[in-house]
Amino acid sequence: GVVKEVMERAPDVVNVPDDKYVSPLMEAKEAGYNDIADFLVSHGAVDSEKYIKKTTIEHAKQTKKDQGGSMETGDVVDHSSVYKLILLTSLPFILYLMYQGPVFVMCFLGFSVSWFSIVVAYLISELSISPPWYHPTPGKDLCHTGIPPYWQGIFTNPRYDLNIDYVNVTFQSDGYTLRGWWVSGRSKKCVVFVHGGGRDRRAWLRHVKLFHNNGEYSCLLFDFREHGASDGRGRGFSYGVSESRDVIHASQWVREQYGMEKVVVVGTSVGGSAAIIAGANGGDAIDAVVSENPLTHATSLQNHHFQIAVRNFVGASPMIQSIAHYFAHLPSIILKLRIGLLSEEAIDVIPRLSKPLLLMHGTGDEVIPHHHAEALFAAAHEPKQLWIAPEAFHCGLYDRYPDEFASRVLAFLRKYLEDEGAEE
Repeated sequence: GVVKEVMERAPDVVNVPDDKYVSPLMEAKEAGYNDIADFLVSHGAVDSEKYIKKTTIEHAKQTKKDQGGSMETGDVVDHSSVYKLILLTSLPFILYLMYQGPVFVMCFLGFSVSWFSIVVAYLISELSISPPWYHPTPGKDLCHTGIPPYWQGIFTNPRYDLNIDYVNVTFQSDGYTLRGWWVSGRSKKCVVFVHGGGRDRRAWLRHVKLFHNNGEYSCLLFDFREHGASDGRGRGFSYGVSESRDVIHASQWVREQYGMEKVVVVGTSVGGSAAIIAGANGGDAIDAVVSENPLTHATSLQNHHFQIAVRNFVGASPMIQSIAHYFAHLPSIILKLRIGLLSEEAIDVIPRLSKPLLLMHGTGDEVIPHHHAEALFAAAHEPKQLWIAPEAFHCGLYDRYPDEFASRVLAFLRKYLEDEGAEE
C-alpha cells in the first residue's frame, strides 16, 4: 500500500536507482516481494542496467531543469559527442590531405610521426636529467621544497642540526663557482661528500657526525655545478660525467686550502658514479672511493624506467613492448648527445680505477637496481669491496642499517687510509 501510494504521487521515479544502479524493481525481486515487483512492472519499471543508467541521466537533467538550472559538463559526459566533434573538426584537414594525393599523405604522416617521436624522446631525456626533485638555487639559499623524508629532518646546516661548527666555502671548477660547507677535523684526513643527481650537499648532512666523531675526519659538503647554490642555469646533470670534474677540483682544493693529506670521496647515486669517474681520472687527488648505489650507464637506467612506464601506462603486450624496445633507442641517443657523445661513464672507466673501492647498494632500490653495483664490482680491480644490503632503499643504506653502515665504511677507511699512513 505504501509503495502504491508513493508511485501514484511520483510515477516518474519508478526507474530511478540508488548509487549502485539498483532499481526499485531489482531490489523488490532480490527481496522476494513479487507483488511489489508486479506492481512496479505494471507502472513501467524495467531491470535493464543500461536503461537504468540512461534513465538516471534523464532524471538528473529534469531535476536540474525543475530547479531552474542547467546541466553542467561535469555532470554527464557524452563520449560519442566528443568523438563526433573531433571528427567534424578534423574533416577539412583530412579532405585536404586526401586531395593532395597518397604520396603527399605518406610524406606528411612520415614527417609527423618522426617529429613527434623526436619530441617525445627529447622530453624523456629532459625528465632524465631534470627530474621533479631538481630545484637548483644558484647563488641563493638552498631550496626547502621537496625535502625527502629519509634526510630525517636534517637539512639546515651542521651547526643547527648537529651542533658542529662549520664555515661556508667556495671554490672553482671549470669556470663554475661551487659552494659548500667545510667542517674541520683534527687530522689531515678528509671526506669529500658527493650528493646525487638533482639533490644538494644536504644529502650527506646526517652522516657528518659519524665521520667527524669517528676518526676525526674533516668534511667537505658541496653542491655540484647546476645544483643547489652553486653556479648554473638549471641545465640538469650529466650522470657523473661533468660532475666528476667537480669532485676532482674539490679534492684538489681541500689539499691546497687546508693541507689535507688523505682524501676519500663518498658519493651516492649519480654522485656515486661521479666519485668512481673522479677516482679513475683524478690522479693523486683522491686516495679512496666509497660509492653508494651508483649506475653503470645513464642510457641503461633511462631505458629501465621507460620500459616500466610503458608497462604501467600503456600495456605489457608483446607488440607494445617490442615497439617500446625499438623506440627506446631514440631517447638514448638524445640523452647521450646531451651528456656527451664521447663521454666515459662509470662502467667505462672503472677498469682504470687503481684506488681502493667500496661499493654499496640496496636490494630495495627502485631508482637504480642493485645489479648496477654488481656489474661495476665485476669490472673493477682489487682492492675492492661490495656490500649488498637487503631491502635497503635508494640512498638509504645508512637509514636502514646505521650500525652496519658505520662499521663497514669506517673499517674500510681505517684499512686503506690509516694503514697506508702508518706504512709511510
